[in-house]
Amino acid sequence: MRISRAKWDRLVERAAQTTSEQAAEILRDRLKGEIYSAGRVQTGAMAHDWRIDEVPARTKNGTRFSVWSPYKRTIYQNFGTRGSRPIPPRKALRFQVGGRVVFATRTRPIVAARFMERALGSMTVRDWL
Repeated sequence: MRISRAKWDRLVERAAQTTSEQAAEILRDRLKGEIYSAGRVQTGAMAHDWRIDEVPARTKNGTRFSVWSPYKRTIYQNFGTRGSRPIPPRKALRFQVGGRVVFATRTRPIVAARFMERALGSMTVRDWL
């Protein structure tokens, strides 16, 4: 039995593409569930808007996908923040929330939710099959 190397490579490349894309879609769905279970939902935009992009692979026939959120707040919600105080001689922080200017003497920290790590950790080999 002879197997053409070129045909075999195309077959493997197509299979890797399909299964990797399927796993990325499963991860996107799990991220949505983890955000809801962490209680980090106000409008639902962060939970529902995850993008999947194909990125260059490390090998010739490999396929890689990136699952990412377009919102900056996703990083803060996942990793948390430590809170802020004004740097002297300033006495208040100034920032905008929804087009409204807010002054505050300090901000509270945001506790890390770690939904990205939990969603990725829940992935199994079956998700690629």
